[in-house]
Amino acid sequence: MKSIFMASLTCALFLFAASSAFPSEPEWTVALGGEVEAGPLLHENRIYAAGSDRMVTCLSESGAFLWRKSLPGKTAPFLRVTGNGTVYAVTEPGTITALNADGSLLWHLRGKKLPLFAPYEGRDGRFFLIYQEKIVCVSHTGAVKWTLPLDSTPVFQPSQTGDGDILLACDKGLLLRISPFGALLEKTQSPEIITALIPLPSGYAAGYRTGLVQSFDVRNERKGENRTDTELLWQFSSPSSCISLVTGKGTLLSIHADGTLHGLNITDGTPLWNGAMGTSIKGPVFAEWDYDQFNLAFQGRGCAFTATGDLVWAFPLPENLHALVISPSGNIFASAPDWVLYGYRAESRIITEKKAQKPQNYGILNAKSSWYSLAFASDPMEIQSFFDSVQNDIREGTIGPQESAYALRLTEILENDGGDALYVRSFYATERGRAAHLLGQLGSSEYRDVLLAQAYRDYDPTLAIGILYGLSAFGYDRDGEALEAIRHLIQKAGTRETGVLCASCDALYSIIRYSSGKTALEGTKILLDFMNSSQNEQVQLYARRVLENILL
Repeated sequence: MKSIFMASLTCALFLFAASSAFPSEPEWTVALGGEVEAGPLLHENRIYAAGSDRMVTCLSESGAFLWRKSLPGKTAPFLRVTGNGTVYAVTEPGTITALNADGSLLWHLRGKKLPLFAPYEGRDGRFFLIYQEKIVCVSHTGAVKWTLPLDSTPVFQPSQTGDGDILLACDKGLLLRISPFGALLEKTQSPEIITALIPLPSGYAAGYRTGLVQSFDVRNERKGENRTDTELLWQFSSPSSCISLVTGKGTLLSIHADGTLHGLNITDGTPLWNGAMGTSIKGPVFAEWDYDQFNLAFQGRGCAFTATGDLVWAFPLPENLHALVISPSGNIFASAPDWVLYGYRAESRIITEKKAQKPQNYGILNAKSSWYSLAFASDPMEIQSFFDSVQNDIREGTIGPQESAYALRLTEILENDGGDALYVRSFYATERGRAAHLLGQLGSSEYRDVLLAQAYRDYDPTLAIGILYGLSAFGYDRDGEALEAIRHLIQKAGTRETGVLCASCDALYSIIRYSSGKTALEGTKILLDFMNSSQNEQVQLYARRVLENILL
């Protein structure tokens, strides 16, 4: 109890002193061509903002202009930058514009209505658009994967469970849990108005207007009478509204409107420490665990705490700033009504190169399909019919709950794994090649590893073409492994296999468009190699046309 009291007292004293100090001077200011409608957002040392001038602007952390891109309509207050650097901007009446990290236009997705929130990023490249009457899942290449009608209106920005199910807080206190594949899994009744949601390893935590915080365990198909898939684990109550939740080092930090902070054990909700800001919190809060500390920014200040509640720093800011964010390097960025972006140095950090984290996925391929080892399912006519069904659902945007079954079966065909049943045949190269192409079109980054592995196994020109077009459907090459696989297939093809070489050009074109920086440059170099005299004239001509399309 003594340690909790001292942490609370220390937080209150330091932050009260900070709040009474004069606001710090910005390190830089940048005037844009209009009021900031969305942003600033951060990704890999870059700052993104969308303005009323119908432009998306990208700056370096030092405030230098990197690029500006025009938008096709009036800017809506929704902007998203995904983990791979793709920028999604929303304009009226409902168009989603996708740009790569260097500002190149990728695609437009036209719509007649604005979503309620910014596009919400899933785990494997897909993202979700939330409307008043529906939720739409879209691949990173702009293809609709599924649409689910809603009979309740979402009233709070979406979140997810620890397993990746989408959580939508709706009117009338309903909380919807929806699978990444478009199935409505569960409706639960919230005890109060939800004001914060965050995924936890076991499920999720919710904060409410009354100050209540609850943690839930989620297990689909839980067995037993009178048991739901979602069960309450623990709860904590504060007299002030919960406005944000963030986790770090086994601690759930609950931030409340009266300026109080509560560090709770993420497993059982035991209070670990309490803090007080010395002032109430107005408006939204930026809250993130980074640099081994909780980093917070809200109207009038920024601050940071250790996992045990010790104040690291407090930084006074002008009261008129909004949309505050803290970068991994310790900078605070914000916008103001005067069309200006502001950059502050809040903390000097020693930044080491972070280890590349393997992207999360939904574990779609951690099973066998229902067709596995069934001899009749390997009949060529059955395979053709299966391919047609997958292709039709991709084209119509109706993949939905069938995606897992489709992906598993396509993987088995691509890997030539028919099972152990009698009379199961090997799949033809044409079948395996089409399976590779369709697997890429399904769009989950989880399927990419399957294609990369097959690129280095038994070489067949028809199969290679399918793999290349499958890789082409993914576009972005996060680690350079797709470029290496393309190099390998080019080498295997030599100068004879014109179809493989042309498919390689198409795959390179897609990677160059969706990637940026070194990856895009390396892809361009490989494409230029097709222009040398050792290649046949048809391949040279095809490569030249692809290069021209890149330069347009």
